[in-house]
Amino acid sequence: MADGWLPIYLAASHLPEFQRDLEAGATLVGRSVSAIDVAPYVLACVSEEVEAAKDLVRAHLAYYIGGMGTFYANLIARYGFQDAVHRIREAWGKGDRKAAAGQVTDAMLASMAICGSPREGREQLERYRSAGVTLPIVSFAHGASHTMIQQTLEGLAG
Repeated sequence: MADGWLPIYLAASHLPEFQRDLEAGATLVGRSVSAIDVAPYVLACVSEEVEAAKDLVRAHLAYYIGGMGTFYANLIARYGFQDAVHRIREAWGKGDRKAAAGQVTDAMLASMAICGSPREGREQLERYRSAGVTLPIVSFAHGASHTMIQQTLEGLAG
């Protein structure tokens, strides 16, 4: 058992499901689950240019769902997005990256990423903390400019 768990694309609403597995593992080695950090990589893009931020996150998620084998696709389908995952993979398989990104829904963004205005970003970050995340690790969308990364960091810091 490690000192922490570092998932990627964690949907905060599904943390209790994963928490049960963490508790079982901790019990096996005689540890308290409270001693284990939950430190997910959280995809974030925060800006006053909300649609531009969302578009970067959509393209990033489409790449992982459509182009990185089945692990990420299966994980995100497990969150209830089977139809969208199918459409993303179908478009990606045809080489249509833009159409694949267009199939990433607002519900998917809300479930497993932080994107939107600075205020929305801070609220979304708090959602992770309230769900039991002890150390969210902010990661940035592929193609995010230095300016967008700076806006994300400053926006989340408040």
